[in-house]
Amino acid sequence: MEHGYEQTTVARIREASGVSNGALFHRFASKEAIAAALYVESIRSFQEWHWQMLSHHPETFREAVHSIVAHHLGWVQSNVDRARFLYERGHLDWGAEQVAELNEINRHLVAAYRQWLAPYVAGGQLRELSTLLFTSIIAGPSHAIAQRWLEGDRTRPLTDYVDELAHAAWAGLATPSALAGEASPSPATAPAPRPTRVRIQLLDEDGESLGEAEATLNGASLGT
Repeated sequence: MEHGYEQTTVARIREASGVSNGALFHRFASKEAIAAALYVESIRSFQEWHWQMLSHHPETFREAVHSIVAHHLGWVQSNVDRARFLYERGHLDWGAEQVAELNEINRHLVAAYRQWLAPYVAGGQLRELSTLLFTSIIAGPSHAIAQRWLEGDRTRPLTDYVDELAHAAWAGLATPSALAGEASPSPATAPAPRPTRVRIQLLDEDGESLGEAEATLNGASLGT
Protein backbone atom coordinates (compact mmCIF):
# COMPACT_ATOMS: atom_id res chain seq x y z
CA MET A 1 0.00 0.00 0.00
CA GLU A 2 2.91 2.36 0.65
CA HIS A 3 4.79 1.94 -2.65
CA GLY A 4 2.32 0.10 -4.91
CA TYR A 5 2.63 -3.44 -6.17
CA GLU A 6 4.93 -2.72 -9.13
CA GLN A 7 7.36 -0.60 -7.11
CA THR A 8 7.52 -3.00 -4.17
CA THR A 9 10.61 -5.21 -4.44
CA VAL A 10 11.49 -8.41 -2.63
CA ALA A 11 14.31 -6.48 -0.95
CA ARG A 12 11.83 -3.98 0.48
CA ILE A 13 9.60 -6.82 1.69
CA ARG A 14 12.57 -8.55 3.33
CA GLU A 15 13.67 -5.36 5.06
CA ALA A 16 10.17 -4.58 6.31
CA SER A 17 9.64 -8.13 7.58
CA GLY A 18 13.05 -8.39 9.20
CA VAL A 19 13.78 -11.91 7.91
CA SER A 20 16.83 -13.18 6.09
CA ASN A 21 17.03 -13.84 2.35
CA GLY A 22 17.29 -17.54 3.04
CA ALA A 23 14.19 -17.64 5.22
CA LEU A 24 12.19 -15.55 2.75
CA PHE A 25 13.08 -17.51 -0.37
CA HIS A 26 12.65 -20.82 1.44
CA ARG A 27 8.97 -19.96 1.78
CA PHE A 28 8.34 -17.74 -1.28
CA ALA A 29 10.12 -18.07 -4.60
CA SER A 30 9.15 -14.58 -5.81
CA LYS A 31 7.22 -11.40 -5.11
CA GLU A 32 4.35 -12.85 -7.12
CA ALA A 33 4.20 -15.83 -4.76
CA ILE A 34 4.06 -13.50 -1.75
CA ALA A 35 1.23 -11.51 -3.37
CA ALA A 36 -0.67 -14.70 -4.20
CA ALA A 37 -0.40 -15.94 -0.62
CA LEU A 38 -1.57 -12.57 0.69
CA TYR A 39 -4.46 -12.61 -1.77
CA VAL A 40 -5.68 -16.03 -0.62
CA GLU A 41 -5.23 -15.11 3.05
CA SER A 42 -7.29 -11.95 2.52
CA ILE A 43 -10.04 -13.89 0.76
CA ARG A 44 -10.11 -16.31 3.70
CA SER A 45 -10.49 -13.35 6.06
CA PHE A 46 -13.35 -11.95 3.95
CA GLN A 47 -15.08 -15.32 3.79
CA GLU A 48 -14.74 -15.87 7.52
CA TRP A 49 -17.25 -13.06 8.03
CA HIS A 50 -19.65 -14.87 5.72
CA TRP A 51 -19.17 -18.18 7.52
CA GLN A 52 -20.14 -16.46 10.76
CA MET A 53 -23.27 -15.12 9.06
CA LEU A 54 -24.18 -18.54 7.63
CA SER A 55 -24.37 -19.94 11.16
CA HIS A 56 -27.62 -17.99 11.57
CA HIS A 57 -30.78 -18.25 9.46
CA PRO A 58 -32.97 -15.12 9.28
CA GLU A 59 -36.70 -15.72 9.03
CA THR A 60 -37.12 -13.81 5.77
CA PHE A 61 -35.02 -13.54 2.64
CA ARG A 62 -35.06 -9.77 2.95
CA GLU A 63 -33.32 -10.06 6.32
CA ALA A 64 -30.84 -12.52 4.81
CA VAL A 65 -29.93 -10.09 2.02
CA HIS A 66 -29.40 -7.34 4.58
CA SER A 67 -27.03 -9.61 6.52
CA ILE A 68 -24.99 -10.44 3.39
CA VAL A 69 -24.57 -6.80 2.36
CA ALA A 70 -23.81 -5.72 5.95
CA HIS A 71 -21.09 -8.37 6.29
CA HIS A 72 -19.55 -7.39 2.96
CA LEU A 73 -19.31 -3.67 3.70
CA GLY A 74 -18.45 -4.28 7.34
CA TRP A 75 -15.39 -6.35 6.40
CA VAL A 76 -14.16 -3.73 3.92
CA GLN A 77 -14.56 -0.95 6.49
CA SER A 78 -12.65 -2.99 9.09
CA ASN A 79 -9.93 -4.22 6.71
CA VAL A 80 -9.10 -1.23 4.54
CA ASP A 81 -5.60 -2.29 3.41
CA ARG A 82 -6.60 -5.88 2.64
CA ALA A 83 -9.67 -4.71 0.74
CA ARG A 84 -7.65 -2.21 -1.32
CA PHE A 85 -5.14 -4.94 -2.12
CA LEU A 86 -7.85 -7.35 -3.27
CA TYR A 87 -9.51 -4.77 -5.49
CA GLU A 88 -6.23 -3.59 -6.99
CA ARG A 89 -4.99 -7.12 -7.73
CA GLY A 90 -8.37 -8.16 -9.09
CA HIS A 91 -7.61 -11.88 -9.23
CA LEU A 92 -4.83 -14.40 -8.92
CA ASP A 93 -2.54 -15.07 -11.86
CA TRP A 94 -3.80 -18.36 -13.28
CA GLY A 95 -0.32 -19.83 -13.07
CA ALA A 96 -0.10 -19.32 -9.31
CA GLU A 97 0.03 -22.46 -7.23
CA GLN A 98 -2.61 -20.98 -4.91
CA VAL A 99 -5.29 -21.08 -7.65
CA ALA A 100 -6.39 -24.58 -6.68
CA GLU A 101 -6.58 -23.56 -3.02
CA LEU A 102 -8.66 -20.50 -3.88
CA ASN A 103 -11.01 -22.51 -6.10
CA GLU A 104 -11.54 -25.00 -3.30
CA ILE A 105 -12.43 -22.47 -0.61
CA ASN A 106 -14.74 -20.67 -3.06
CA ARG A 107 -16.45 -23.93 -3.99
CA HIS A 108 -16.96 -24.76 -0.33
CA LEU A 109 -18.55 -21.37 0.40
CA VAL A 110 -20.81 -21.49 -2.67
CA ALA A 111 -22.10 -24.93 -1.63
CA ALA A 112 -22.85 -23.64 1.87
CA TYR A 113 -24.66 -20.62 0.43
CA ARG A 114 -26.83 -22.83 -1.80
CA GLN A 115 -27.91 -24.83 1.23
CA TRP A 116 -28.48 -21.68 3.29
CA LEU A 117 -30.63 -20.10 0.56
CA ALA A 118 -32.64 -23.22 -0.34
CA PRO A 119 -35.46 -22.58 2.20
CA TYR A 120 -36.03 -19.11 0.74
CA VAL A 121 -36.37 -20.59 -2.76
CA ALA A 122 -38.70 -23.31 -1.49
CA GLY A 123 -40.76 -20.73 0.37
CA GLY A 124 -41.24 -18.59 -2.73
CA GLN A 125 -39.18 -15.64 -1.46
CA LEU A 126 -36.12 -16.01 -3.74
CA ARG A 127 -36.04 -16.60 -7.50
CA GLU A 128 -33.97 -19.53 -8.74
CA LEU A 129 -30.85 -17.97 -10.24
CA SER A 130 -27.39 -19.10 -11.22
CA THR A 131 -24.57 -18.41 -8.77
CA LEU A 132 -23.14 -15.87 -11.22
CA LEU A 133 -26.37 -13.87 -11.39
CA PHE A 134 -27.02 -14.08 -7.67
CA THR A 135 -23.56 -12.83 -6.68
CA SER A 136 -23.61 -10.12 -9.36
CA ILE A 137 -26.94 -8.72 -8.17
CA ILE A 138 -26.26 -8.94 -4.45
CA ALA A 139 -22.57 -7.99 -4.44
CA GLY A 140 -22.01 -5.93 -7.60
CA PRO A 141 -23.36 -2.61 -6.26
CA SER A 142 -21.60 -3.18 -2.91
CA HIS A 143 -18.29 -3.71 -4.69
CA ALA A 144 -18.78 -0.47 -6.64
CA ILE A 145 -19.54 1.57 -3.50
CA ALA A 146 -16.70 -0.09 -1.57
CA GLN A 147 -14.13 0.72 -4.26
CA ARG A 148 -15.27 4.33 -4.44
CA TRP A 149 -15.07 4.57 -0.67
CA LEU A 150 -11.58 3.03 -0.58
CA GLU A 151 -10.35 5.49 -3.19
CA GLY A 152 -10.96 8.32 -0.76
CA ASP A 153 -14.66 9.23 -0.84
CA ARG A 154 -15.12 8.64 2.88
CA THR A 155 -17.44 11.45 3.86
CA ARG A 156 -19.56 8.86 5.66
CA PRO A 157 -18.95 5.34 7.05
CA LEU A 158 -19.21 2.62 4.41
CA THR A 159 -21.79 0.77 6.49
CA ASP A 160 -24.16 3.75 6.10
CA TYR A 161 -24.93 2.40 2.62
CA VAL A 162 -26.11 -1.01 3.86
CA ASP A 163 -29.86 -0.32 4.00
CA GLU A 164 -30.15 1.17 0.51
CA LEU A 165 -27.93 -1.46 -1.13
CA ALA A 166 -29.68 -4.30 0.68
CA HIS A 167 -33.09 -3.02 -0.44
CA ALA A 168 -31.91 -2.79 -4.06
CA ALA A 169 -30.41 -6.29 -3.94
CA TRP A 170 -33.56 -7.76 -2.40
CA ALA A 171 -35.71 -6.11 -5.06
CA GLY A 172 -33.54 -7.67 -7.77
CA LEU A 173 -33.60 -11.17 -6.30
CA ALA A 174 -37.05 -11.60 -4.75
CA THR A 175 -39.92 -13.36 -6.50
CA PRO A 176 -42.75 -11.23 -7.96
CA SER A 177 -45.14 -12.39 -5.22
CA ALA A 178 -42.64 -11.45 -2.51
CA LEU A 179 -42.18 -8.03 -4.08
CA ALA A 180 -45.92 -7.49 -4.25
CA GLY A 181 -46.36 -8.67 -0.69
CA GLU A 182 -48.90 -11.25 -1.81
CA ALA A 183 -50.00 -13.83 0.70
CA SER A 184 -52.92 -16.24 0.70
CA PRO A 185 -54.88 -15.62 3.90
CA SER A 186 -55.41 -18.72 5.98
CA PRO A 187 -58.87 -19.51 7.40
CA ALA A 188 -57.65 -18.31 10.78
CA THR A 189 -56.66 -14.90 9.42
CA ALA A 190 -59.44 -14.42 6.85
CA PRO A 191 -61.56 -11.34 7.58
CA ALA A 192 -64.76 -12.00 9.52
CA PRO A 193 -68.01 -11.69 7.52
CA ARG A 194 -69.80 -8.36 7.85
CA PRO A 195 -73.52 -8.42 8.71
CA THR A 196 -75.78 -7.03 5.96
CA ARG A 197 -79.30 -5.65 6.51
CA VAL A 198 -81.80 -6.10 3.66
CA ARG A 199 -85.43 -5.05 3.02
CA ILE A 200 -87.74 -7.44 1.14
CA GLN A 201 -90.99 -6.24 -0.50
CA LEU A 202 -93.63 -8.51 -2.08
CA LEU A 203 -95.66 -7.15 -5.02
CA ASP A 204 -98.76 -8.43 -6.80
CA GLU A 205 -99.15 -8.66 -10.58
CA ASP A 206 -100.25 -5.00 -10.74
CA GLY A 207 -97.25 -3.82 -8.75
CA GLU A 208 -99.22 -3.19 -5.58
CA SER A 209 -97.37 -3.91 -2.32
CA LEU A 210 -98.54 -6.98 -0.49
CA GLY A 211 -96.14 -6.53 2.42
CA GLU A 212 -92.51 -5.98 3.36
CA ALA A 213 -89.97 -7.09 5.97
CA GLU A 214 -86.35 -6.53 7.04
CA ALA A 215 -83.70 -9.13 7.83
CA THR A 216 -80.01 -9.20 8.86
CA LEU A 217 -77.65 -11.62 7.07
CA ASN A 218 -74.40 -12.58 8.81
CA GLY A 219 -72.11 -13.31 5.88
CA ALA A 220 -74.67 -15.50 4.06
CA SER A 221 -75.57 -14.90 0.43
CA LEU A 222 -79.07 -14.37 -0.89
CA GLY A 223 -80.54 -17.03 -3.18
CA THR A 224 -82.63 -16.33 -6.27
